[in-house]
Amino acid sequence: MYIKLIGSHHRGWLVGNTDWLVHVVSLICASVLAFLLVIYSYILWMEYSSRRREKVKTALMHELLAEGSFLQRYLNEGEIGVDLLNMSGDQQIVLQQLLLQRLAQGPAEHEILRIRLLSWQVFGSSYRLVLKTGKWSERVNTLLYIEQFHMIELLPRLEDMLRVISCTPLERFIILRICARTGYFRIVKELMREQYVWSDSQYLQILLLLTDSSWTRLKDHFKDVPYQVIDPPERFGPAAIS
Repeated sequence: MYIKLIGSHHRGWLVGNTDWLVHVVSLICASVLAFLLVIYSYILWMEYSSRRREKVKTALMHELLAEGSFLQRYLNEGEIGVDLLNMSGDQQIVLQQLLLQRLAQGPAEHEILRIRLLSWQVFGSSYRLVLKTGKWSERVNTLLYIEQFHMIELLPRLEDMLRVISCTPLERFIILRICARTGYFRIVKELMREQYVWSDSQYLQILLLLTDSSWTRLKDHFKDVPYQVIDPPERFGPAAIS
């Protein structure tokens, strides 16, 4: 009897509130549909923006590569125009890509110097900001750009990074490689620091980039450097470090 009463009570509740349930379910379905439409519209907009951005970058690249462009005039004549100095955003990304491609082609020495000067004047401040506030991947990529552009102006900033606990082993390795490549006078002292424990191949990569003056100072501190610094040259022979 009790079960029958309960059952009849629930059936009566459902019958009296059917319209309300249908209304709630309809609202939920409409909300979900609207949310999915918003997500889909956002994806379409991002794809459209990405394609449009790539078209703009491609057009800018062709413009900079064209004969007589302000970039070509600078590389040929050495006069930096305001058009180059005022680049920002995607313009800097395209310019950076073109300059790196030009360096990879092995240009003449005077053109290399012009590329390094231009890269410092255009990218220097943004690189400095990324090294200070950027994510790890952004910092690593920026360090690689600094190495390729030979930005000696940022060497003091890179040395400060080595003193920060958050500086990762990969960042430290790239920074030491930059210091070795540029002949930075603190490279020998950094190699003597005991907390840096690299593999033989990593030490060799750094040693192969040392300038003659750095090698001379390294020999003066022969007894104080880690064994890996001395071991790779002996293992690979004089030809490996010549």
